[in-house]
This record gives sequence, structure tokens and C-alpha cells, in this order.
Amino acid sequence: MKRTLIVLAAASLVLTWAGFAYGDMESNASCHVFVNVDPNIGVMPVMPYFDLGTVQTGTFTGIIPFQIDANTEQVRLQAAASYLYKGNDPDPDSLWVEPIVLFMEADEFGPAGIEIFAANGNPIGGASHRAIYSQQTVINGFPGWSTEYVTFESAQNNHFSQQVDMVVHWDQTDPEKPMGEYSGKVKMLAEVVLPD
Repeated sequence: MKRTLIVLAAASLVLTWAGFAYGDMESNASCHVFVNVDPNIGVMPVMPYFDLGTVQTGTFTGIIPFQIDANTEQVRLQAAASYLYKGNDPDPDSLWVEPIVLFMEADEFGPAGIEIFAANGNPIGGASHRAIYSQQTVINGFPGWSTEYVTFESAQNNHFSQQVDMVVHWDQTDPEKPMGEYSGKVKMLAEVVLPD
């Protein structure tokens, strides 16, 4: 008898548990999900190459356009430019003609550098559009100079997506410089500025 009661009690427990497991015909639950969008930035030249025109002697300027797209309103920009080499050959072991150098003299606007102009933005804190040359650099094998960073604020809402022009000055001082094509490289560097 005792054994029968134990079996009946166990069976009732099993049946009760089965009712909980299989009694509902439908059920659901929800979970809160989220993701953070990382800051990002992209830079590309508007054209793969840029014709600086012709020069005999003196200072000449190139205004080279880049497209910068970021999902932040502030970006830090740095520019770099190389000397210009005859025959597009900066190799010092095969250098037959001295390059055309960057214009490195101060003027009424301050020390030498590269001007940076955004289509819809300006440097913050009243800073100059001129990024001052700060160190020598090499761009894809071409020696030159890079500038300090300048932080720009976009006039656009919550992003920085616009053309940015870099204005570079070279100086051809040799009146007997061999004629021909002299070429080099320019470079725009950009990084996002995160809010504090």
C-alpha cells in the first residue's frame, strides 16, 4: 500500500509538471538591444592628379581639392607637400636636376605653411587657415614637409562632409632650370575629434 501511494504521488507530480510545460499554446519574451556607432572619417582627392600649370621663375601656387567625410562635426586636418622632381624621380642616387622646393619664407600672415580651406567650416578658436610647416616628411618616396594640425568646425549639422582645398606654394628660383615636367606629391591627413 505504501508503495502504491508513493507511485501515485510521483505520477501526480509528473502530471502537474507536464501541465506547466505543455499547457500554454503560445508565449513570447522581449530583450532590449543596442549598438554604438563608431566615429569614422574618409579622405580622398577630388582628382587623381592636378596640373599646376607652367612657371619660368618665382613662386607659384596649387589649390588642390580633397573630399572629407566624417560623422563628427569637428575634424583635425594636417597637410603635407613634397618638392617637385624632374621626370617624377626623387631617387637621390639618380638625381640629375635639383628639385623645385617649397616656399618656406614667412610673410605678413606668419610663418610658411599650407593654407587649408573647408567649403562649409572654419578653424576653431580663431586659428589661422594656414597650417605651419612643422617637420620634414616623405610622401610615397618624395621628400617634403608636413604641417601642424588645425581643428575645423563644420557648419553642417552633426557631420563634416565637404570639399577641403589645400593651397601649396612652391618656389622656382633657378633661371636656368632645365625645361620639362617636374612633379611630386601632396597629402591630406584627417582625424575625428570626439566631444568631451
